[in-house]
Amino acid sequence: MLFSVGCQRQEVTGPRIDQVTRLYIDSAGVDMLDVALPIHYSAIAWNDEYGLQDNAPVGYQRGSVGGRYFLEYAAGATRKPVGASSDGEEVYQSKIRLNIRKKLSETKTSVFNDTLIINYLNTPEEFRLIDATYNGKKIFIKKPGEPNDITVHK
Repeated sequence: MLFSVGCQRQEVTGPRIDQVTRLYIDSAGVDMLDVALPIHYSAIAWNDEYGLQDNAPVGYQRGSVGGRYFLEYAAGATRKPVGASSDGEEVYQSKIRLNIRKKLSETKTSVFNDTLIINYLNTPEEFRLIDATYNGKKIFIKKPGEPNDITVHK
């Protein structure tokens, strides 16, 4: 007997996802995430403000491009619905508290508690970042085709 087995290729459909965000922090042109500098930000903790616990940690990674350091956030914080329209568009928000220590010397540090709010648009075609606010100031508005690079000036 001759058996014929056919394979069907199934198209995977779903929304296009654009949510990876890079956070750069600078002070008067100095990269505050560069640990090689005598004064820099260290011991940074990210916590989910909308999480089930007060100190629900949010994962991030440190990285660098061209000698410029950043904190990369891909996902993990709770997304709270904050708006919807009749055409299927939904807006979600993540609120992340950053606990940042600034090393001033070998024995002195300052502590900052900052807030990063990220808004996302969800449609059947895409899930993407819309804008971001840092300590109450809008610091990022998504431009089509550009990366989600957020620079904070402290």
